[in-house]
Amino acid sequence: MSENLPFDQAGRLPVPGDNVAIAVRRLEGGTRITRQGAEFVLSHTVLEGHRFAVLPIAPGEPLLSWGLTFGEAVRPLAPGDYLCNARILAALRQRKVDFPLPEEENFSDYLVRYQLNEAEFRPGSQVAREDDGLTFMGFERGASRGVGTRNHLLVLGTSSHTASLVRILVERLHEQAEPSGGFDGVVAMAHTEGGGEEQPNNLDFILRTLAGAIVHPNVGAVLAVDDGAEAVNNARLREFMTAQGYPLEHVTHRFISMDKGFAGTLAEGERIARGWLPPEQRDRGVWVLGRHRLRTMIAVCGPRWIPRVKIVGQTPL
Repeated sequence: MSENLPFDQAGRLPVPGDNVAIAVRRLEGGTRITRQGAEFVLSHTVLEGHRFAVLPIAPGEPLLSWGLTFGEAVRPLAPGDYLCNARILAALRQRKVDFPLPEEENFSDYLVRYQLNEAEFRPGSQVAREDDGLTFMGFERGASRGVGTRNHLLVLGTSSHTASLVRILVERLHEQAEPSGGFDGVVAMAHTEGGGEEQPNNLDFILRTLAGAIVHPNVGAVLAVDDGAEAVNNARLREFMTAQGYPLEHVTHRFISMDKGFAGTLAEGERIARGWLPPEQRDRGVWVLGRHRLRTMIAVCGPRWIPRVKIVGQTPL
């Protein structure tokens, strides 16, 4: 049996001039809604947070929410119509929702691309650095990498295919890397991207993230593991880093693939990493002048990646 609801129990208009409303909860198809003395019926079930029309909208007219145009109608819309473009319909069909969907999209996205006016662009001036004379204990990685406040051995899963392997490998190595006088520990960097055969839409972002982690100054050595056949693999990562000028040659590193099977690759990775762990091969911290040389990184691998620095001087960071 269909519900009869006043509008404030069914939707919200962020701005009075909007011609579409946001559903405050799941609203079943056939629900009768009363607004400003007029009644309309929902054409389909509308999910919470999705939108439905509250006014008649002709093809080509803008859809307004929060007072802004986010789409244009591609067919006549009546109050109560569920707003769906092609992308929304595809996503809902993939989810196999338990209610009928509109057969065709009824609006298209409205996008205005930013155009840079190079003739009018005026860059600002860089603020000069202040030499405050403060120092911190860090790890010199050379001019291209900067100075780290940690010295981690990074075990990197190049794609989602090797995420579980790098986690298990780090568990095996963890007790071998004592946090005293050398490596602060062994860190796994596992993620959920790049495991398919087709090139992902965010390929550039994935490669920049992985490359930045490898050359980050908090990293003392890197072991990168791939499956070999996935879209994001070691060969592609190495090629990207070389083309973009990442200082890979200034990082102790090895690239290996799972061509020996899971157990064989795990043993190979453990052998390589343990060769980097003896005290005589560790980097030593030195006193570094100037806090401007600090570099930070998003804590994608846990709180140990967040630099916690104690400055020698009067003013803490």
